[in-house]
Amino acid sequence: MPDVSSHGLVVREFVNDDVNALRECIQLHNVHPDYALERLAYNLGHGYRAAVGTLDGRIIAYGWLVGQGKSHPAQRLHNIQVGADELFSCDLFVAPRHRKNNMAFEFLVQAQCVGRELGVKRIVTSILETNRRSLWVHHLAGYREICRHRVHTLLSCTMLCGRKAVLRNDLWF
Repeated sequence: MPDVSSHGLVVREFVNDDVNALRECIQLHNVHPDYALERLAYNLGHGYRAAVGTLDGRIIAYGWLVGQGKSHPAQRLHNIQVGADELFSCDLFVAPRHRKNNMAFEFLVQAQCVGRELGVKRIVTSILETNRRSLWVHHLAGYREICRHRVHTLLSCTMLCGRKAVLRNDLWF
């Protein structure tokens, strides 16, 4: 699959050779690297696809893509079903120092191109409603809210209580 480039950010489908670089990105940038590394192992173990964003050859962003026939815990929590031409996007991460210079938006837009290359027509995701910046960036990238659910999540010994917005983006060809 060809790389998609803009402003120096390159977004492409994750390949097995990216595992060590992704681990390095998680350890360098993530606030809870142990939890993120557990998620990485879980996602790899379940055969999920991913999109990675690189800048100057280093991974600075990633997001997991779960297709039909696979299931992610967040999908079960929100009862989100995906069809043959849909993906569920989860565990989206952009390195903190790159979030304010539109890299999150660029990553989302280019990840949609990766989805199109995979033959996907729709991407569904869920975001904690208190994560206003992420909601805003997803809306800019074309995602629209379809419902909200109350959630209670245990994350690194911290209980997150709140509501998650479930968003869908119809990828127009």
